[in-house]
Amino acid sequence: MIHSIMYHEINCPKNINKCEFLSISPLTKENKSEALKMIKDIFPRLNEMEMKFWSSKIDEDETMLMMKNGTSMIGIMTLGSKYHDDNMNVNLIGIRDEFQGKSLGGIFIDIAEKLAKNRNKKEITLMTERNKPQNVAFYSKKGYLVTALDENGYKHSPSVHFLKRIY
Repeated sequence: MIHSIMYHEINCPKNINKCEFLSISPLTKENKSEALKMIKDIFPRLNEMEMKFWSSKIDEDETMLMMKNGTSMIGIMTLGSKYHDDNMNVNLIGIRDEFQGKSLGGIFIDIAEKLAKNRNKKEITLMTERNKPQNVAFYSKKGYLVTALDENGYKHSPSVHFLKRIY
């Protein structure tokens, strides 16, 4: 059972009727299976290996944010700081295919930065697949600096690591 759920009304991009955020914090062993069901709802085409990947990335101290459009879940982001007290890591961001390109990733990143600042974190780290140049350009435009290139990172494919200082 999920213990802490908060709803946040947000300003939606003009091309989406209604959206709100649902945050679950902290994710625990008890509510992890429910969180994974929500991920499967957002991404029904995920195979077993991909679900294991998502499952392995959800640490107990993480926060999960989901974006709803009416009754449908359309996006998800998980955040954690289990291994670093001074930074927050954006572990996963996913937007349902039909809602890609509608500025939702930017909304997720803006909220992650606000949460990091509220939690007195000094920086945010994240990584993306190198074969998605639109993601690399997006994070660079949002002020994230490339800190490393990894040949066997995200989903065991070449990845780019980013960092942004929070002031």
